[in-house]
Amino acid sequence: MAPESLAGVQVKEQFECFDQAIFGKTTRKRKQHEEENRWHNWRKKSIFFELPYWDSLLIRHNLDVMRIEKNICESILGTLLEIDGKCKDSEKAHLDMEHLGVKMPDGFASNIKRCVDVKACKVSGLKTHDYHVILQKLLPLIVRSLLPQDVVIPLIDLSRFFNGICSKELVEADPDKLSSSIEETLCRLEMIFPPAFFDIMMHLPVHLAEEAKLGGPVTYRWMYPVERYLRTLKGYVRNKAHPEGSIAEGYISEECLTFCARFLEDVDTKLNQFDRHESAAVNEPPSGLSIFSAIDYSKKGFIMEEISTEDLLKMRHYIITNCDEVSPWIDEHMDDLRKEGTINLNKRHKEQQFVHWFERKIRKQQEEGINSDLLYFLAKGPDFRACVFNRCFINGFLFRTASIEKNLTTRNSGVYVKGDSSTGNMAWYGVFQKIITLDFANQKEVVLFQCDWYDVPAQRI
Repeated sequence: MAPESLAGVQVKEQFECFDQAIFGKTTRKRKQHEEENRWHNWRKKSIFFELPYWDSLLIRHNLDVMRIEKNICESILGTLLEIDGKCKDSEKAHLDMEHLGVKMPDGFASNIKRCVDVKACKVSGLKTHDYHVILQKLLPLIVRSLLPQDVVIPLIDLSRFFNGICSKELVEADPDKLSSSIEETLCRLEMIFPPAFFDIMMHLPVHLAEEAKLGGPVTYRWMYPVERYLRTLKGYVRNKAHPEGSIAEGYISEECLTFCARFLEDVDTKLNQFDRHESAAVNEPPSGLSIFSAIDYSKKGFIMEEISTEDLLKMRHYIITNCDEVSPWIDEHMDDLRKEGTINLNKRHKEQQFVHWFERKIRKQQEEGINSDLLYFLAKGPDFRACVFNRCFINGFLFRTASIEKNLTTRNSGVYVKGDSSTGNMAWYGVFQKIITLDFANQKEVVLFQCDWYDVPAQRI
């Protein structure tokens, strides 16, 4: 368990009990004598306590979750893969365990692929964010089928802890749950890994939950944005003898060019350059109805495909039932069906041609001048000729079909849909096969994804 945090006044009282450490040459006997007589946990007095406000701070040292997560994941990978220089299960560790009377049983993952040497069973060149992804996303999937159950459970619990502590939102009760879970997880790990594995980095997670309770989510306090900007400043260095001058000059030049670029319209600058991915009109707010977006005629790389009458009817039903403005007509049609009986109500809603019923209703109201033109265009349906894409960029996310990702190192064709109470809250997983754009009247369009869905086993009760 984590030791109780000392208040600033208590720390100052302990500081008064010893003199400031004098660094330099000293005899080994003197060091040993000082260690034996030291009753507190201090080796020197922190100069931060000379600040007038320091002893009243609740968080005096903001622990770097990014670096802690990287070092822990590096230790886990080094031990599991027995990487030279990083494995904590060394000969000295075995001697430590022999001294403790503990014996181990026999038989004890940027582009991460380029960092893996399968022949040498070695992982190198990973960045801090690579370790972040491995520990939270990949490691639980990998160890589940490779290691014994008593090893898998604490590793997955450790992954869940960092997943929770790194979330953007924290409920008030979350830090307390995380604090209790990490204590049990570390105890389980102590039963598996050698003592050399448990350095200071394996101890620091005990304090992260309490720090998150006081300082808020770590995503607003960690070092990722700082490290990225330091990389930008490092790129300004041209004279290694005076790096600070190069950084200052590069920063001023960058600010001047950015300011001047705002007044240059016919010159290519970083402010008007094209995005890496072709932007789509669906990034814009809804055009009229919530389901509509304006047609983007600048999109390229598509083929025209005729949609069959049966498939087009299914697409129209899906589009209409997912349009917020159509809710009153959906309720009206369901009420008409209930008068005939309540058996298989949703099935009858689909099979008894709700699309044609809705079209007749809107057409009649359109003749009477009640509804808007957009509702009439929605009820009338799209053109049977659709534009089929193999990629699109929507709301800041890139989507690709599975057919073009066979030779790529990244994947953007997966989809996860969380079910509702009607499906037993079951999660659905699929893969994009087609990206279909249907054109409606008045230059409106709707983007649909055709997916192949995996068979998900029913949840056990």
